[in-house]
Amino acid sequence: MAQVAHSTITHFWAMFWGHRERWFELFNLMQLSQSMRSLRATATSLALLVVLPSARAQTYDFSAVTALFTNNVALYSGGVFVQVFQDDAEIFTFQSGGVTADSQLPMASATKWLSSAIVLRLAERGLFHLDDRIGDYLPIFDIYGKGDVTIRQCFAMKSGLYETNANYETAQLLTLTQSVNLIAINTPIVFPPGTQLAYEGDGMQVVGRICEVVTGKNWHTIVQDELVVPLGL
Repeated sequence: MAQVAHSTITHFWAMFWGHRERWFELFNLMQLSQSMRSLRATATSLALLVVLPSARAQTYDFSAVTALFTNNVALYSGGVFVQVFQDDAEIFTFQSGGVTADSQLPMASATKWLSSAIVLRLAERGLFHLDDRIGDYLPIFDIYGKGDVTIRQCFAMKSGLYETNANYETAQLLTLTQSVNLIAINTPIVFPPGTQLAYEGDGMQVVGRICEVVTGKNWHTIVQDELVVPLGL
C-alpha cells in the first residue's frame, strides 16, 4: 500500500510498536489507531535509521552490533542498512547487499497505520460504516460463507481470516481485486470473527478492496487523494 521514506518508518515504528495492543483496542473504539510491526522477514531487504537521544559525546563499541548483523544478513535476504546518529553526527553505519540510505523499500506491515487513516476518512464521509459486512461490498465473500465478517474486524485483526502460507496476499503480479478474490476463495476463517486477535494481512487487503469499490478508484489513487496530497508527503 502507501510508501514513505525509511526515516519516517523508523520514527513511527518507535512511537507505535511499544503500544501496539493499545492501538488495536483504540481502533475498535473508532479512533485513529493501527499498530506497527517489523518489516517482515520475507521482505527483500531491511533498512533502519536509528537516532539516539542527545547526550554528551561518547565513544561506543559497536563490534557486537556489527557481528550481529554480519551473522544474520541471510535473515534479511542479504540486504541490510543500519545507521546510528547522535547529536546529528553519524557514529555507526553497517551496510550489506544492495541496500543504502537512499533505497526505496516496501513498507509492508508498516503501512497499516497509514491505511487505517484512509479507512477512517472514508468512513467519516459515510462511504461505509465500520460495522458493515464485507459481503455487502464484496459478494464473493458471501458465496464462500465469509461475508458476515465486518470491516472493523478486518482492520482490528479480529476477522478470523488467517493464512500464513499463501502467496496471493503479497504477490506482486496480482491486482488487489485478484488478491482479494483469492483470499475469499482460499483463506479459512480459523476462529469466530470478533472473538480473538490474530496478526495478519488478509483483512487489510479486503478493506483496501472495499475502499476501491466505494470510491471507484484504485488503491494507489486513493492514497494520493486521501493522504499524500492533503499532507504534502
